[in-house]
Amino acid sequence: MVKDSTDQLPVIVPITAQLPVVPISPAASFAATPQPATVRRQNHRPPRTRTPQARTPQARTSQARNSSKTKRRWGVPLLLGALIMALALTVTGTLNGWFAPFLAASSAGASSLLAVPAVNGQSPEEATELLENQGFKVGGHSRVSSNSVKSGKVAGTEPAVGSLLGKGAVVSLLVSTGPALTEVPALKGLTLEAAQQMLAQAGLAIGQPSAQNSSLPAGSILESSPPGGSRVPRGSKVSLLLASGWTVVPGALVGGTVDQAGEILKAAGLVVQEKFEASSAAAGTVLGLSPAEASPVAVGGTVVLLIARPSVPSPSPSTVWVTAKPSSTDDAGKPPSSPSPGPSPSLGPDEPPGDR
Repeated sequence: MVKDSTDQLPVIVPITAQLPVVPISPAASFAATPQPATVRRQNHRPPRTRTPQARTPQARTSQARNSSKTKRRWGVPLLLGALIMALALTVTGTLNGWFAPFLAASSAGASSLLAVPAVNGQSPEEATELLENQGFKVGGHSRVSSNSVKSGKVAGTEPAVGSLLGKGAVVSLLVSTGPALTEVPALKGLTLEAAQQMLAQAGLAIGQPSAQNSSLPAGSILESSPPGGSRVPRGSKVSLLLASGWTVVPGALVGGTVDQAGEILKAAGLVVQEKFEASSAAAGTVLGLSPAEASPVAVGGTVVLLIARPSVPSPSPSTVWVTAKPSSTDDAGKPPSSPSPGPSPSLGPDEPPGDR
């Protein structure tokens, strides 16, 4: 290629001389090939011209080898993919042919299933009528406890509400007996803390307690309402009567024996103290007590009993008999008569016996 300096346009001059062939790589051939020079001109851009490259036999052989390798590398995966797709289509068609009757039957069966209706809170007669109208058969009744459904009403079904069953399937009714019952434990004589534990174990609650005078220690359970052994719904409240810790002195003790009074006072939770007093009453008779009858006193307090004892009689004065000494004759010369017995007169200190 020779450039003309006058108009600066490229002029292609054909070369007729035979050029020697030198084998080079395609990259080196592209780099060694001279590119046509272009000269920018205002409002004119000549088209690019590429000089054809001569391909040597070695280049053509290398290109053919690379093309063969490329075909072999992609041919195996494509073949495996085609085989897998063909196998998958075959298996799918076979399975569809096998399971088509079952799928059709299942679809038809699912469309013919019926849902068990809700009959909670209805009477057994109403629930039976509803189930039979929807194509079910009622198989019987079972009793169950329920805190939310009144006794005698339907609390549920077996199978449960919403279950899918075939037409003519048997459904049983669950009839409520009311809340579950539990037994009230025996609480008399227990402390309040022990009673609370036993009630909680039985599923019961403690009601408002009240107090009353009693011979039991303060806080002891006197009675419960409902009483022990009763059956009540779970969660019910049990009222308790507690000992206040105070009692009263029993009555009708005065005039009785000390043994009887002591037994009554001890049964009332009181301590007996005895005090004796001389009296004309029979020994051991209760003459009085302190505190008086019907007086309030703390449990374990002391009551003093006044008890009669026999009085010691005073000794009576004794009689002294004195016998005078008889003389041989009296003043008249006659023998004296025997004196009759009688009390001896008192003698003076200076008077001798026998002289008056």
